[in-house]
Amino acid sequence: MKIYLLRHGSAVSVGEQGVCTDEERMLTKEGRECTATVLRRLRKVCKLQQIWTSPLVRARETAEIASEILEPHVQVSTLEHLRAGADPARILRWLKTCTDDSIMLVGHMPDLAMLGSLLTLQVEAEGMALKKSGICCIEFEGQIKEGNGRLMWLVSPSFLSKIEDH
Repeated sequence: MKIYLLRHGSAVSVGEQGVCTDEERMLTKEGRECTATVLRRLRKVCKLQQIWTSPLVRARETAEIASEILEPHVQVSTLEHLRAGADPARILRWLKTCTDDSIMLVGHMPDLAMLGSLLTLQVEAEGMALKKSGICCIEFEGQIKEGNGRLMWLVSPSFLSKIEDH
């Protein structure tokens, strides 16, 4: 199984554009553009069966961009477990029930970093830093369990900005 962890793009601040709560924060124009650029450059390597997203607006918008660019036929589903402040162990328990071969989880920092560390190193740590619109791929051979995942790649938008679209 391949699990892609995608951090949402840059979002407006509370108080801007009529946004009153953290949950309502939407992507900025730059956040949308950066996310789209990252995903266009990775469309040959990201093949998905399902996209799961945090219910927060900025994550849902990021997931919709991912679906549009990577796999227009793939459904985007909300997963409460990915809400900001998520418990990585709870997400891991949920992942063990997944039957798809390739999924994307769209969420927040430091939650995605802690999940990535749990999946690859068997510890919850913030060491796997994903920049806004950053993405990584973790692969499992066989059973999904703590420390059994292998980090295949992790890229930042600044790195991908150096690569031309094809």
